[in-house]
Amino acid sequence: MKKKVLIVEDEPILAIMYRKGLERSGYEVSGVVFTGEDAVSEAGKLLPDIVVMDIILSGAMDGVEAAELIGREYGIPYVYVTGNNDQMTKSRALKTEPVDYLVKPVKISYLCEVINASFY
Repeated sequence: MKKKVLIVEDEPILAIMYRKGLERSGYEVSGVVFTGEDAVSEAGKLLPDIVVMDIILSGAMDGVEAAELIGREYGIPYVYVTGNNDQMTKSRALKTEPVDYLVKPVKISYLCEVINASFY
């Protein structure tokens, strides 16, 4: 059975790139959303195996808040993929105990390795 991934990314080109790369690598992309609020809602409906989460998102809720809620409410692991590498944001994000914190640009092959490792 394919592992299901929810992509949370507010840059449409990156979301498409992640989707295509993950699907080519054997994952099922169960959804793509652009806001933290939609991420929490869709995670509850779709129950993916993992969430690929950007930090800077459109809307009132950023990726750290969304990931924390998804982890707490649904027990779904998440990996941050972000262009934001300042120490304050990174420290805040790492306190939520993600699978990993990846800084853009990220090679799809490496993202897949991180996702795959999270299941073992």
